[in-house]
Amino acid sequence: MQYLLILGSNYRRARGFRLAAKLLGERFVIHAHSRALPTRDARSKARYLNAAVVIESDATQPALRAQLREIEVAAGRDRTAPVCALDIDLVARLENGQIAEAIKPDDLNAVYAAPLLAALGIAW
Repeated sequence: MQYLLILGSNYRRARGFRLAAKLLGERFVIHAHSRALPTRDARSKARYLNAAVVIESDATQPALRAQLREIEVAAGRDRTAPVCALDIDLVARLENGQIAEAIKPDDLNAVYAAPLLAALGIAW
């Protein structure tokens, strides 16, 4: 199955994205990815980088989430810290390159998601 991920980082952003690309590539077939775009959090005004990635995985969604959390930890993610070295959200399951199941619709509706999805040719 193909899944859409949205990556974000507001701490050591370039390092986190390089490591994410390496580790995602080691674990999954990557079908597409957007370029990283700078964004700002609407509430905190923190500066982020965000990107979207389409991967292939036969894992169940809970198992896939666990694998993604391992990558976050490897990139230095500390969920108790106010900064985020790397966040990888499993946001949708795709069929024929389009969203078949919205797993995290709030993330898909976020302002920063629209240009990422457009870069991949995914309508939402």
